[in-house]
Amino acid sequence: MLDKTLTGMGRRKLRFFLLHPLKNVEMIKQRQEAVEELVKNSSLRENIREILKEIFDIERLVSKISSGTMSPRDMVSLRESLKQIKKLKNLESQVNSTFLKDVFSKLEDFEWLIEN
Repeated sequence: MLDKTLTGMGRRKLRFFLLHPLKNVEMIKQRQEAVEELVKNSSLRENIREILKEIFDIERLVSKISSGTMSPRDMVSLRESLKQIKKLKNLESQVNSTFLKDVFSKLEDFEWLIEN
């Protein structure tokens, strides 16, 4: 009922949020503001959703690297996912909430890795 996530990473993050609720009132308010912004700004929300649809499960791909089981297909999936992160980062200027600004500002630009 609650799970409208598009990715495995999103499902795990939602599960984490539900199992570890915030206790800090200020942080709760920041998350509520972020949700309100995404509800009101359907264009931004849809842009984010379209980008997320193109991102493979990066956490699982990275675990394949560390276990030495990554295939060439997994490498292509990782590269394509990293390209999408740049698109997400470009949306940073369109957000107003403190929480979303923080999320977008923490995204890394993996251009150096994608090109090599």
